[in-house]
Amino acid sequence: MDTCPKCGGRGAKSSDDIVTCPKCGGRGVVVTQQNTFLGAIRSETTCPDCNGTGKKVKNPCPDCNGTGKHIIHKCDKCHGSGYINSSKEVEVKVPEGISSGQQIRIAGMGERGANGGNNGDLFIEINVRPHAHFKREANNIYIEVPISAVDATLGCTVDVPTVNGDVELTVPAGTQPGQRLRIKGYGVKDLRTGLKGDQYVEINVTIPKKLSKEEKELYMQLANKSDKKESVFDRFKKNFK
Repeated sequence: MDTCPKCGGRGAKSSDDIVTCPKCGGRGVVVTQQNTFLGAIRSETTCPDCNGTGKKVKNPCPDCNGTGKHIIHKCDKCHGSGYINSSKEVEVKVPEGISSGQQIRIAGMGERGANGGNNGDLFIEINVRPHAHFKREANNIYIEVPISAVDATLGCTVDVPTVNGDVELTVPAGTQPGQRLRIKGYGVKDLRTGLKGDQYVEINVTIPKKLSKEEKELYMQLANKSDKKESVFDRFKKNFK
């Protein structure tokens, strides 16, 4: 809200035209006393002459009639509304680890205060957009990583994406589908403690739908050797006997 350019928001032609309110003596409130059967009751109310400012204007500004805003003679810029809407770009530092729904306060960038008071504040509510691969829960981050059945069986080393770049992760031999491996300290920073959460990598073992001739022969060799042992399904069926 822009103030009257002629009086600078004082509401008077000059600073000499502003005097102490004679009704309240500059206190902004008036004391009234009412006699009742219980005795005298004193109360304080806002001064009706100065509206609580404690000051009075002897010669009101002709452009705003003592209000500090253009309301009598319409301003070509604000068309008599007393203010104009102006856009400003404010650089905002978003702290690491902020969550959706949390707010950032920018002091002094709100509306103009009453009676010449300081401007209010601007509050910015954060909405964190979802990521295609990273999932956040509290201060931890989760991601699903695909590996082959061979790598899950024999073990391997993979470069896992994190919000801070790739990190080398060792997948132990015999890793099961859906198993989660932890990368300590690669989660979200806690705004209060400054400590970081962890990143959890969920292993997705992918089974090939098509095999080359050579791959099929290798799987057949493995299957023939496995026939001499009790299969996983055979052990499962024993539980029903």
